[in-house]
Amino acid sequence: GQGQQGQGRGWAQGEGVAVGPLESLHYRTPDGSLHRAIRARYPNGDPEYLPSYIDSGDWLAPSGPGCDSADVVFPFPDNYAGMFQDFRLGYGGTCDRYEADPSSYWCQPGGRTGGKTYCVRSPSGVVAGPSVLPNGPYRNATGAVLSAFRGDGAWFSWFWRVLGMDKTGRMLFGRGGFQGGEGANTGARWYIENVFEELDAPDEYFYDAVSQKLYYFYNGTGAPPASTVFVAPVLTQLFLLRGGQIRPVVNVSFSSITFTATAPTVLAPHAVPSAGDWALEPQGALTFIGTESTTVHGCVFERLDGNAVFVGGYNRNVSVTHSEFSFIGNTAVALWGNTDYYDGTNGDHPRFTSMTDCLCREIGHYQKQSSCFFQAKSSRSTVSRNVMFNMPRAAININDGFGGGNTVSQNLVFNTCRESSDHGPFNSWDRQPFLTLELDGNTPSLQPAYNSINNNFMVANYGADGGCLDNDDGSSWYNNYNNFFVYGGHKSDFDGHNKRSYNNVMLFPSVYGQRCIGLFGMPHPGHNEGFWNNTCVLSPGAIYASLDGCSLSNPDTWTLTAYSNSIYASSPDVSVSCGSTMTLEAFRTRTGLEKGSTVQPLPSDATMMAWGRALLWPVRA
Repeated sequence: GQGQQGQGRGWAQGEGVAVGPLESLHYRTPDGSLHRAIRARYPNGDPEYLPSYIDSGDWLAPSGPGCDSADVVFPFPDNYAGMFQDFRLGYGGTCDRYEADPSSYWCQPGGRTGGKTYCVRSPSGVVAGPSVLPNGPYRNATGAVLSAFRGDGAWFSWFWRVLGMDKTGRMLFGRGGFQGGEGANTGARWYIENVFEELDAPDEYFYDAVSQKLYYFYNGTGAPPASTVFVAPVLTQLFLLRGGQIRPVVNVSFSSITFTATAPTVLAPHAVPSAGDWALEPQGALTFIGTESTTVHGCVFERLDGNAVFVGGYNRNVSVTHSEFSFIGNTAVALWGNTDYYDGTNGDHPRFTSMTDCLCREIGHYQKQSSCFFQAKSSRSTVSRNVMFNMPRAAININDGFGGGNTVSQNLVFNTCRESSDHGPFNSWDRQPFLTLELDGNTPSLQPAYNSINNNFMVANYGADGGCLDNDDGSSWYNNYNNFFVYGGHKSDFDGHNKRSYNNVMLFPSVYGQRCIGLFGMPHPGHNEGFWNNTCVLSPGAIYASLDGCSLSNPDTWTLTAYSNSIYASSPDVSVSCGSTMTLEAFRTRTGLEKGSTVQPLPSDATMMAWGRALLWPVRA
């Protein structure tokens, strides 16, 4: 049941113990509540509530030969023509940093990563003098941990073990730099921890591994109460169920249990699950590999420093229900299947996984590329009736187009992307084709089953500039309907197609700018994008639709279906960009699209609230 390592086939499962001494410290107060202590750091800040960062420093260039992986290409001439037509990845070379599987879409020397724009790499160090680190240079920085957002787009967090620091503030990195997909030459915002000189704020701690002394900065007068219990997490996995397709572990239930205080996994072996932006460690506090009908019901996951639930390889009907996830270091529920390169017909992946009726909040305190629900190389998942809020990136993330047949319904999602942008409450990618049996259950096909995103209440606030449904690079085969969106419209990006939005309410939408429809590339003939029977309330000055690649002189090169939409605006002169900017009426006359669509004055707040009630709770309304 263990995943196969190498050659794009899967991942190797980790050991389940912390990779360094006292990576985290928790304590229980006399009232019984559990808290995280803060590893001595600069700048000061509580990762749970008020993270803080440094915005300066001189990054040292990546070391190594560069983008030197072997280029693996499986051509698919009959697939949708475009930048994601063929299955591509790199193997070995710069990808060797991914110890759980040394292959990745982002390591290929050709294709999209050619020219090193995105090819995997990371800085080899940073120079931070006293103007950057007032308490530096440190007497002994060996063993410190430095974390930084990726420099070219703050999409994920890198972590490194610091090898040392000289008198100029020059620090070289050791282990690390493998916690994300794409590479860059520099980091962005960063912090450093596990440094004795930075032990200067309440609730901070420092463990001296040489003298084996624990230092704690008590938040109060005198010594901590004698009844205070300190907890030093050692395990990264609390329960491991491991079987396989032939002999799965069956019918195991976890009910009404509180899981807490696992050790961090940011420096544990990672790999890149598929061609999304993520790298991931294949483990969680609960790790399920090769199981059937595993149930997690009524459980509490609190202050876990890695992932909470990991579902890897062959799994069927894993159910996570009526559970609460809070103050999680990385991701709440993560799914990751195995394939033989592009071929997913072997069934070694999660199917029919469900996360329902759960509360997920305050996650991603360490790894910022984290979600309440994540899946890669998985199919037929259901994410329904959950409440999700307060996190640094998307709440729900589908890393690829593998198989499809997923349902995301009746969720309340808000306060996402609080520390990042270029994302939304829901995010998807589809940069690699996969062969599965999901379309009809029997026939191998590169086309997945349609996914359904319906009856959700989502708010694209903070940095969620990709809209409520950020169907990013290549994302295809989605039915998006009956949703109530605030600040989110319809997005399609880089050869995405066959996404159909209908019966949605979109209030003051933004898709990389104030617009209701943002298509960054038009679908080819034989495929389509659809937008009908939607209600769109535009912000003053907003454009209704921006259609990159739309050409009125060559209408046979693209397709679109759009009709019977209700547009509300401060002015009747609603505009559409199609090669040039024109009025909606001119666009309708020249293309025949948007028949039956109307423009009306802005509605009242009461009217918009009534729309939401009628859409989401039709019986009550």
